[in-house]
Amino acid sequence: MTRKRAVRAAGLAALVAVVAALAVAPVAHPWIINDSSSMPVGLYALDPVDRPIVRGDTVVVCAPPAIAALSAARGYLESGACSSNTAPLLKLVAAMAGDVVELRPRSIEIGGRCLGSSPTFEADRTGRPLPRIPRGRYRLRAGQLWLWAPAERSFDSRYFGPVDAGAVVHFARAMIVGGPAASLARSNGPCAG
Repeated sequence: MTRKRAVRAAGLAALVAVVAALAVAPVAHPWIINDSSSMPVGLYALDPVDRPIVRGDTVVVCAPPAIAALSAARGYLESGACSSNTAPLLKLVAAMAGDVVELRPRSIEIGGRCLGSSPTFEADRTGRPLPRIPRGRYRLRAGQLWLWAPAERSFDSRYFGPVDAGAVVHFARAMIVGGPAASLARSNGPCAG
């Protein structure tokens, strides 16, 4: 076995051991396992919302009611603890009150800076039409958040617009994830095209 394979095998064994231990032991700190492709797959610790929310925070948030209903009907979200009886979303806070978000067909600009790869699609992977908010500029009002995730097909504010900050139920910290933790990977300037 090569050294690289041995290191990978040891890492996988450690992850399996941690997850198994958490599954059978009482845990004082709440956690979730994200298996969605929107954010890095892995184990996230949940922290209370006991401080102001800032740009770049990873949050656990209940989807707006109409979006939660659509997500449940299409199988995007499992059942869970939100008032809509759906599981919450795991997203990054990309913008907040006072920020100007420009939604374009292939990108999002916040305050004139490009936010990673952020196309909007007409349909989901199975061909069903996705909800759309009009492309254009949005100035977020007090108490509003623009949610985003780095995956191109993430179901986030580019489809349902800003959400109420009161819908945030936890902060989340990546503990053991497959790949780098998600961040607001913005360029230094406006989006191309």
